[in-house]
Amino acid sequence: FTRNNERVFVIISDALRYEAAKELLNLINKEVRGMAEIGFMQGVVPSTTKYGMASLLPRKELVVNDKSDIIIDGISTQGTANRGKIIANYSDNTQAISFSDMVDMRRADYKEAFEGKKL
Repeated sequence: FTRNNERVFVIISDALRYEAAKELLNLINKEVRGMAEIGFMQGVVPSTTKYGMASLLPRKELVVNDKSDIIIDGISTQGTANRGKIIANYSDNTQAISFSDMVDMRRADYKEAFEGKKL
């Protein structure tokens, strides 16, 4: 996921329209040191958050059980903590955080949450 000791932030959102993402990209490139890039992934059907969010995560195996729970590599995709565990299986020094948790963060909170993290 990361190259040359760079830090990468990935927004996993099944409902973020490409046009809105481009607008966010322009804002980030204007306001923040560094460089931001944009990429996309094709969604899945049915196009509900539960399936869309899971389809964007790295995986070797994706299973939908008889209760319609989505399991990636043996870990439920329900909740940010579980999605963080899934991502951590594919890259060191990771941090998963929900947008709602980031909204009220101050600069010091950002530093504490992301210091030493690469993804």
